[in-house]
Amino acid sequence: MTYRLEIKSLEPEHSRQAFPLVQSICPHLNLSDWTDFVEGVAVGPGSKNSGIIAAFTVRGYIHGLFSYAVIPNLQHGKILGVDNFVAFEFPDRLGVTQELVAKMDLLALDHCCGAVHVDLPDPAIKGSKQADPLVETFEAHGHNLKRLGLCKFVEA
Repeated sequence: MTYRLEIKSLEPEHSRQAFPLVQSICPHLNLSDWTDFVEGVAVGPGSKNSGIIAAFTVRGYIHGLFSYAVIPNLQHGKILGVDNFVAFEFPDRLGVTQELVAKMDLLALDHCCGAVHVDLPDPAIKGSKQADPLVETFEAHGHNLKRLGLCKFVEA
């Protein structure tokens, strides 16, 4: 069974509703930090070139989301940098992924970006059972594995 989805910006009033989904990729994140992040992206100084996109069902449930920012890039001019990607739907999780990936392409075109760079969350890189289909879906939409994102935490 597939669901009809509406892919649109996540507004601050829906941030609490999206929190359980975001916790699946950021388990140590607290609600206050998440709502501050959403508020900053939605109405902050760079909000014209950044945002959070969510996949809503007709009943208003959120089944996936990602955050993005338009970033200057030496090789591509501008890129659409995508982070915090999460998609959840039974049994057709990849339907949500496909719709969100298609939205990334539209955003990149709208912002005259030369490329889309996607950083997948930790479970997708560490070989979860859903990692292969997730990466395959991105590859089917023209994405190629070009780099490995590494992260080092800097403690104050």
